[in-house]
Amino acid sequence: MLQWAENLAKAYSQNNIENKILFLNELGFLENLKRNIFKVISKDLMYENISKIIDIEIKKFKPELVIVISPFMFNEKIFECFDNFSNIVKCGWIGDRFSSLHKNIANKFDHLFYTDSFFLDEGKIFGFPSGSYLPLAVNENIFFDKNKRREEFLLFIASYTKERLEFLRQINSIKLKLIGAKWQKNLLKNNIKYIDKNIDIKQVAEEYNSSQFILNIKHEHNVVNGLNMRTFEAIAAGGCLLQDYVKDIEINFEIGKNILVYHNIEELNELILRMKKDKFMMNNIINNGKEHILREHTYKNRVNKILEQLK
Repeated sequence: MLQWAENLAKAYSQNNIENKILFLNELGFLENLKRNIFKVISKDLMYENISKIIDIEIKKFKPELVIVISPFMFNEKIFECFDNFSNIVKCGWIGDRFSSLHKNIANKFDHLFYTDSFFLDEGKIFGFPSGSYLPLAVNENIFFDKNKRREEFLLFIASYTKERLEFLRQINSIKLKLIGAKWQKNLLKNNIKYIDKNIDIKQVAEEYNSSQFILNIKHEHNVVNGLNMRTFEAIAAGGCLLQDYVKDIEINFEIGKNILVYHNIEELNELILRMKKDKFMMNNIINNGKEHILREHTYKNRVNKILEQLK
């Protein structure tokens, strides 16, 4: 859904670097059948088979660099084949919470990139391999300002959490449009128009181009200090993003110049009312934000950072 790997691969191609994506859940009918059979017999057999597939793909493609997106979401046995490739640089890019129990997986990598500065600090505490802070980014070919007419409502496209629901129920300064599956419709207030479904990335971009205001509320189970993709994508699409405060904002933006930030529900309601009145200020922040994103926060920027780090 996030197209994280696809966006990264596209950026490598734009840099004239040959690359290939391996999706472990899209290996074809026969491999899926084998996986299901192995799963019934023994999960270890299933993981060993996946490791063999990775081993074969690496030998065929002969890469100089392997990047695994969210490696801690996999079983450590599938990375056993990495021991056969000491001459290849192996990196993980981590965007979700983890623990010291993931050290065996971490040790299969030469370098770890973290989307959240808190994760970087935790990796050091847990004795993981060398690491760097590398936030998420935007695919500017999908998320850009189409200069369409925008409706004056607050858009939030996100998965349900109890904390997010409670926050939405306190917004009284504007009408809301909420998109995402499995929210508790009976608990939503009358000022919220709810669309009960998940939408693809291109539909998300269209919604961002139709909305004057876009809300960000972090997923508290996945993020501590970090910025999610919505931060970069919503700003690039030309909407007025209202971002909840996390520490990594200060690494990546200038608050009040190219991003609007709130700390609580009172500040959010005040910001919305102020932006409704002061269109000049709002448009300045939107334009500054778009320029900043295109200059600093595309996947091409991230590819350059990875290559610089690994020199």
